[in-house]
Amino acid sequence: MSEDNIKTLIDDMTGDWQPAGKMWHPVARVVPWAALMVVYIYGVVMYVGLRRDWPGIADDIFFIFEIGLTAMMAISAAIASSWLGIPDMGGRKWVLYVPLTLFGVFILWLGCHVYGQGGLPLLSRHQGLHHCFSEGLLMGTVPVAGLMFLTRRGATTRPFMSAFMSILAGGALGWIGLRFSCGATNMVHVLLYHFLPFVLMGGVIGSLARWLYRW
Repeated sequence: MSEDNIKTLIDDMTGDWQPAGKMWHPVARVVPWAALMVVYIYGVVMYVGLRRDWPGIADDIFFIFEIGLTAMMAISAAIASSWLGIPDMGGRKWVLYVPLTLFGVFILWLGCHVYGQGGLPLLSRHQGLHHCFSEGLLMGTVPVAGLMFLTRRGATTRPFMSAFMSILAGGALGWIGLRFSCGATNMVHVLLYHFLPFVLMGGVIGSLARWLYRW
């Protein structure tokens, strides 16, 4: 191929290119999302109603630990999701380890509660559907969708991890909302109506990850 033909080919390939706008810092991009989602979760909790024992939960150290753990998980996963919008994550792949570690602690925390109430056979006590299931989806869907929209404005090369981080962040916020609206301690209820909605959401979004995060 001659030099003129090469130049013509390059001109044809780049003729429609437009200057790319400068992206905000990944952490700065998450701040507006976090502020809006806190207001959203608060609004949904006020709409469905606070749990009956809410004045006394501030003295429950286990509840405070759980909320603190899930809040840190939501924030770190949201930041990781935003960094994933950059193809090489700016060389900060360690950012992923924080939410993954916190998620591991959360699963251990949940597992200890399940074991303390009799293990997984307790799921045989399930009786009917509960409104917490739909409320969990309501609280989690909007945060997940909003964070995915932010991430898609970048160019991730890891669609499945991006989807997981978005679900982890949004699901953690939804979990916090459910814990303020529902005072259930029965692990059948918690697993089926607080945890399962986000698992199902993750399965659906994960199966569509390549399509959702396409360039």
